[in-house]
Amino acid sequence: MRTMRTFIAIELPEPIRRELAALGAALRQSGVRASWVTADRIHLTLRFLGEIDPEDADHLSEILTQHYAGHESFRLRVAGVGAFPNLKRPSVVWVGVGPSEGGLSSAHAIAETAAQTIGLAPEKKRFNAHLTLARVREARDIAPLVELITRHSGFCGGEFDVTGVALFSSKLTPNGPVYKRLKDFLFR
Repeated sequence: MRTMRTFIAIELPEPIRRELAALGAALRQSGVRASWVTADRIHLTLRFLGEIDPEDADHLSEILTQHYAGHESFRLRVAGVGAFPNLKRPSVVWVGVGPSEGGLSSAHAIAETAAQTIGLAPEKKRFNAHLTLARVREARDIAPLVELITRHSGFCGGEFDVTGVALFSSKLTPNGPVYKRLKDFLFR
């Protein structure tokens, strides 16, 4: 049986994607060697599932349909720029998303519970809502990147209403991942 690489995520509206594309272009001016995520691939991952088989995907979809159908829409704000693990050793450049309590926390909890229901181990790291802009490939001469991140720390990409989440498959290619929406789970 073939497996598929999957994740549960919130998609972003086009105006937010445009703001993120502009920010990414500004940060690329640093010249740091990094893999930059194109705006059409940026999303808010609630739970990375990894490789699962189609039966588990179907079971997961049933669980998510049931639980997200009763979920209320909520509003998120895209703001702030930083790096994991920190600005001294940036490996991932991110944009913040919040507020993390309320609707987002609840949507994440549903995704996590559904993942565990199909037999996946609990997520080890605490959920930290963010949008990945880049993965730094070479940490030499990062001062220009750190300077630009600091300069854009007040970035505000806008706000949007979250009315559902989606299950995606992800196929890794030499040109980056190719995402395919498998199913939408709309809130009430």
